Amino acid sequence: MNKKSLFPKGSKVEFKIENYLENNIHLIEEDLKLIQHQYKVYYKSNQYIGAMDLFCQGKDGAQVIVELKSKELVARDLGQIMAYYAVCKIRSQTHKLPDPRAYCIGLKVGHQYKLGLTLLNNGLDINLQTYTYQVTPGVLFSDKEFIVELKKYNYENEGTISFKL
Repeated sequence: MNKKSLFPKGSKVEFKIENYLENNIHLIEEDLKLIQHQYKVYYKSNQYIGAMDLFCQGKDGAQVIVELKSKELVARDLGQIMAYYAVCKIRSQTHKLPDPRAYCIGLKVGHQYKLGLTLLNNGLDINLQTYTYQVTPGVLFSDKEFIVELKKYNYENEGTISFKL
């Protein structure tokens, strides 16, 4: 089992949690409307960027990006959410929509991700909120029903960053 992942390989936990959140979208943001899961994102209509786990629309008409990871959030995940945000920001400006919002949800928040957030004004510069999740203790992912609890990550509560030279 991967050190950064709680779940056995092949358990499809990310897919199962994505489905759970899709059916309980209000846990992410109240009055959120799911547009599509695994929404393919292109830049300049021909450069494939990736697929958003959940592409939604907020009550205010804003595009809402939800990216889910079954492991610890790392720098690569922050880069992925920034790429999706950039494409949505262009679309928002073109169509005069409110600025997009983004949610990155993972098992825990890694050090590289945390440091990257400092460059983004703790996520405020791209309307990013980071959440960690906890699954009902003792659940088997072969079970059809389980509960996912989301907890908002707060950078300020992490303490200071120290550098060893």
